[in-house]
Amino acid sequence: VASFSFLLFLQSRLEYICVFSIKTFCFIFHRYEAVVISGTEMAKQIQKEIHQGVESWIALGHRRPHLSIILVGDNPASHTYVRNKIKAASAVGGYVGIFTLVKYIDSRLYQISANCHLGKNV
Repeated sequence: VASFSFLLFLQSRLEYICVFSIKTFCFIFHRYEAVVISGTEMAKQIQKEIHQGVESWIALGHRRPHLSIILVGDNPASHTYVRNKIKAASAVGGYVGIFTLVKYIDSRLYQISANCHLGKNV
């Protein structure tokens, strides 16, 4: 009889703990609801804002932004990276200039860098 009453006591305590835990979980779950954020939509919004900023910058008489890229070698990952940068710069209204070198040549790289630095569009 004593062990049976002890089991009933444990059962009542476990039921209380389970009900309490479920209520607490439901309270927390309903209190904080998830917000879905679309990275694609956010990126489009940011690009639109930057594009408007570029257009207002140009309307004030300034030059259009220019991105100069010097691509050395034939690494496919680098080409993908550069292609994405070209698309991003074009989407916000900037000019893009790309210079490609098959292999690294110090004097040629210096010459291209100097021309980019002294260029009127850059």
